[in-house]
Amino acid sequence: MACQKTRKEVADVVVRAIREIEKNENITEETRFWDDLGVDQETRRGYFRPIRKQLDDNDCVVSGLAAGDLEKCVAVKDVVDKFSKSLRPRGGR
Repeated sequence: MACQKTRKEVADVVVRAIREIEKNENITEETRFWDDLGVDQETRRGYFRPIRKQLDDNDCVVSGLAAGDLEKCVAVKDVVDKFSKSLRPRGGR
């Protein structure tokens, strides 16, 4: 089966994961890491594994993206975009 996750589905996973990590229910896609949360680049790297764990499943795998790629993200929507673009069908199907 092909990876059929929509950007909206990815956004839901990313926002929920970052809310849990930061313990802040007010986080949205528009939230800016430094300006709104005071979150530095190293902290952003820490978002990678929990998000990847939730997005990898029987149909989809995160490919070509690493924790360091999240360092330059300015807002949550940037993380959503990176994960959305990195999803591939598991097993190349």
